[in-house]
Amino acid sequence: MNITSPPLFMKKKSLNSLREKNNGFIVASLVAILLTSCFVSFFYLNSKVLQEISLLTLIIPTIIQIKQKNVDWSSAKKAFFLTTPYLLSLIMALFINLNGDEDSEFAAILVANLTFSFSVFSIIGSRKDRDVWHDVMKVIPFLTIPIFIFVLISQRNAYLMGRWEPYYTGDVTGAHPNWWGLMALGLGWCALAWKNILIRFSGLAIAVYYMYLLQSRGALVALVVAFIFCSGYFFPVRPKRIFLLFILFLLGTVLIAMTGDGLLDFIANHVLLLNDPERGAGTGMSGRTAGYATAWKAINNAPFLGNGLGVFGFVHNGFLLILAEGGIVTLLSTLFLFATSIRKYKAIKHWSGLGYVLSYIVLLLTYPRLFNTNMTSLLAMMVITQGLSYGKQPRDLPSNAYNLAITNETK
Repeated sequence: MNITSPPLFMKKKSLNSLREKNNGFIVASLVAILLTSCFVSFFYLNSKVLQEISLLTLIIPTIIQIKQKNVDWSSAKKAFFLTTPYLLSLIMALFINLNGDEDSEFAAILVANLTFSFSVFSIIGSRKDRDVWHDVMKVIPFLTIPIFIFVLISQRNAYLMGRWEPYYTGDVTGAHPNWWGLMALGLGWCALAWKNILIRFSGLAIAVYYMYLLQSRGALVALVVAFIFCSGYFFPVRPKRIFLLFILFLLGTVLIAMTGDGLLDFIANHVLLLNDPERGAGTGMSGRTAGYATAWKAINNAPFLGNGLGVFGFVHNGFLLILAEGGIVTLLSTLFLFATSIRKYKAIKHWSGLGYVLSYIVLLLTYPRLFNTNMTSLLAMMVITQGLSYGKQPRDLPSNAYNLAITNETK
């Protein structure tokens, strides 16, 4: 079965025909612009109001897609229905902490935003002939690469104790270096959506360089996972590909042997920072182990329903954090959400979609919040939600065509 992209222009040249058949770019561009607006309004404009407006404006591309009759309502309902256990468990955790303080206000806004985002992405992601998130990812590099370059130039001296901290004022709710690492991961994801080598490796190079300067180890590992599944170089596995990877492994072994301990030392001390006096293994991983201990005590106090959404701040593990705040109920609903999306992507051999979900899971092992209203988290929600809408049969999708490398190709 040859999976090919739908033609950009149909044979009928009328304006009405183009509006009916070739409208994926309009919706994808609007979504990409709004996600980029969430990105800029947070770190540069420092405006939560504008970030909220950018999120709520996602209703516009949703309405456009509805008016263009590109919504499969049965798929949309199925996808949103599968998110309801997670959303209901969050609401339960919210009521536990609903006492009128800043934490409960933050939690209430978060639940409202996530409910809105999942409902919107359920509709946008129901389109049968396209992976809308793939189209969105192909637009974002053109919008964000100039911004990333601008930040590199304008904040070139923003170092503190050897770590680059652009636009960071010390406020834990601000543009923390870990937040920038998350944004760089989003750029890396979007670069992987491109077949064009220049765009792909320009985006990846900027993303990796950011992670190196920011000392964002978790994001770097998550990007490696995405690269393995989404690049088209590894999956699907074929004899020729296995042989090529074996040759690359041998060359890598020879390179390490020729450089002695130099390469391993660089990875251990400059990339992973294992021996860094401020952020190394002997420092409690920058206070992370203390946060884990605090969260574990809270879990023991309220294991089933948790201590309330928004109670904890910086616990650098999204799953441990949601267990402490929402208990076993919320953790199970979260795992159900991820597992269902993974199972459906795997069933249709959609390796890129599977890779993005796995990449986000790996990131959450070191990141302090599960889902949020930033560019990368919203992209992850798009991928997960569209995965929930899939049936048992592969779709003829542009992203499948490249990243799957055509599943039934003759070996």
